[in-house]
Amino acid sequence: INVVNVDLYVSDKKGNPITGLSAKDFQLFEDEKKVKITNFSPGGDPEEKTSLIIYVDNSSVSASSRDRVLDVVVPFVERVMTTEGTAVMVVRFDRRLYVEQDFTTDPAAVRLAVDTIKLTEPGESTQARERSFRADAKEAMELLQGGGPNSGVGRTALDGVFASAMGFGASQRASTILSVEALTALARSLGIRPGRKSLVFIGDGLALRPMSDMMASFQRQIVSRQGGS
Repeated sequence: INVVNVDLYVSDKKGNPITGLSAKDFQLFEDEKKVKITNFSPGGDPEEKTSLIIYVDNSSVSASSRDRVLDVVVPFVERVMTTEGTAVMVVRFDRRLYVEQDFTTDPAAVRLAVDTIKLTEPGESTQARERSFRADAKEAMELLQGGGPNSGVGRTALDGVFASAMGFGASQRASTILSVEALTALARSLGIRPGRKSLVFIGDGLALRPMSDMMASFQRQIVSRQGGS
């Protein structure tokens, strides 16, 4: 069953809420195709609880960055669990989804799940791969500018840099697709859970144009060095 909650706020031109609406007053489309509205609940329920998901993208974040953010997030989460009775789920993405802790109102269980994630070894961070690429590019440019026998070595190194950039772009694209698919699957699974849901995403983000951004940066390095020579 795929159920997706859609929250709406309808107001007049002055910003005042419009009440008395029903499901027949709305049309819902997905990819330009009309879909059926199966449930409709007007107005917000003040007693409605919010569920919180801690989502750790372990595939592209450094351990130090991940743990530093978790050390800030967990005390906040424990406070809302204690004061508001918020249910929390802990999820780790590492090329696939792992539910480290299903929804619970026990802060100790959440803390244990987070500590378990801290023991896992993350994949190489996006920033680390970019630093490696930039170092290789800088070395190749220095060999080219050195002239003499270094020029041939520099051209070979430059070819290697371009190949590295292509591999980096393909790897990042595949990683982004997997991350988006995992987030989509998680969002769909949460559709049947009542109440509101909030997700805390911990990771290096999603690289939308990794190859283009990397090559643009490389070209700027080339132009800069040629202009200075």
